[in-house]
Amino acid sequence: MNIGERVKEVRKTLNLTQEEFGEKLCVTKQAISKLENGENKITEQMAKAICREYNVNYEWLVNGTGDMLISDSLIDNLIAKYELSETGASLIKNYLLLTKSEQEVIEKYLRNVFTSD
Repeated sequence: MNIGERVKEVRKTLNLTQEEFGEKLCVTKQAISKLENGENKITEQMAKAICREYNVNYEWLVNGTGDMLISDSLIDNLIAKYELSETGASLIKNYLLLTKSEQEVIEKYLRNVFTSD
């Protein structure tokens, strides 16, 4: 399955029309159709927008690995358990939408912050 087919699978799983799916992404029905059919290449920005707006696992969307959707209930349970602020919750949710290489950059930065004198 290619990335366009995975976009279509997300949309169908969420029971959305191409128009409805595109609205949250600020693109037209035609743009979604072209993405799904492979006529247009999906940009990094569009992939991230799909993941952010629809709680899609970036690795699944781009590479076909892992689960399609990120479970909000699991994340919400962690947020509640650790009584995270709105900012903390947003950080966790957005971290999960990053690519593995972007996560590694954040992790490296945080290691430097926490181990500095």
